[in-house]
Amino acid sequence: MTALLELNAEQLLEELPQLLNESQISETISAYFAALNAEAYADIVALFAADGMLFPPFEDAVVGPKAISHYLQAEAVGMRAIPATYQLIRTNNSTNEQRVLVRGSVQLPLFNVNVAWDFCLTVSGKIKSVRVNLLASLEELVKFRSQ
Repeated sequence: MTALLELNAEQLLEELPQLLNESQISETISAYFAALNAEAYADIVALFAADGMLFPPFEDAVVGPKAISHYLQAEAVGMRAIPATYQLIRTNNSTNEQRVLVRGSVQLPLFNVNVAWDFCLTVSGKIKSVRVNLLASLEELVKFRSQ
C-alpha cells in the first residue's frame, strides 16, 4: 500500500534512510523548478537520468535529454512554476526509486492553472520521470483555449 507523507525535513529524514536522503530530494526538485523558471533548459536536462522521461499534459512521453530539451524550448518559454506542497510517496524498496508529488500552479502569460508534478527519482537523485498533470476542469481548459 502506498502511504502519503507531507514532505518536511524531520519526517523525510525518518522515512527515507535507505533510499534518497532529504538533501538529494530537495536539491533535485529545487533545481528543477529554479531552472524551469529561469528557462535554463540545459540545466533541467542535466537533472534527468540518461533514459529520463517527461510526461507533459495530454501528450506522449518525451524521452531522453535531446528530446526533453527540444520540448522545453518549444513549450515552456514564459512559464513560471510555483510549487506549493510536497508529498513523499513511498514505493517498493526493490525498485530503488522514490516518488515525490509536488502540487502548485503555473503562471502563463494569459492564465494560471493548478498543476501536480509526479517525480520519480533514482537512488542517485536523478529524475527518472516527471509526469505533469493539469488540475483544471474541462470547462476551465476550454475557457483558456478560447482566450
